[in-house]
Amino acid sequence: MMSLRFSSLCFGALLSLGLFAAGSDALAGTLEFHGQNAALFSGANPSDTSAMMSSVTKPTTPSPFSNQTTAASLIVQALESQISSRIYNDIFGGSNTAGSYDLGGGNIISYSKAKNIVTITILDPVNGKTQIQVPIS
Repeated sequence: MMSLRFSSLCFGALLSLGLFAAGSDALAGTLEFHGQNAALFSGANPSDTSAMMSSVTKPTTPSPFSNQTTAASLIVQALESQISSRIYNDIFGGSNTAGSYDLGGGNIISYSKAKNIVTITILDPVNGKTQIQVPIS
């Protein structure tokens, strides 16, 4: 206990002595600003960013119809969106406890509701069977 008190006392004394010594050499001086980006604003105000902003080139905005987008692909996307919305609304908004959708080509989506869980099964000829369970309230 005595050595802990002694070491704390020594540490405090050394800290005070160091702060006192550092404080005696500290003097106030003038503060000068030297801009880091003075080359960008030669002969101008560093706060004026118009010179820098005029040198920035805007990226080209892609056209909503890229060369890969066709009218047919837009129609297919719209149909897929409508089918997805219908299935989602039937599963989570409808009163049926089970249902199935045959999308053709061996693609089938089926669902069943039990207590607080909806089980969705997706059959796909390429990837096989995928089953998803979603908790509901």
